[in-house]
Amino acid sequence: MKKLILLTALLLPLPIQAARPDVCLNIKNVASATMQSRQAGMDAQDVVDIMGKQVTEDWLYRAHMHIIIDAYQTRVYETDMYRKRIIREFANKYYIACWKGTV
Repeated sequence: MKKLILLTALLLPLPIQAARPDVCLNIKNVASATMQSRQAGMDAQDVVDIMGKQVTEDWLYRAHMHIIIDAYQTRVYETDMYRKRIIREFANKYYIACWKGTV
């Protein structure tokens, strides 16, 4: 199930010509799925392997790797309440960063 959530998020297209809101919403979804995988205990290598098989553009690969590295430098929380909070905050962080042009 964990891999399915991440795989679904990574398969969402991020075309360069897409409207900015669509791109930023996709970045938010990738960040959320990545942090969900982290909080569920999924190994970082598995996340990178899944992403590497799905992402072919260099700029997109770098953006995803940045998100994965940041997620795996975040601690794993013990309770669902804190896990949900960190997932939401992490996704929002990348959504705002996308709008600011820093992702």
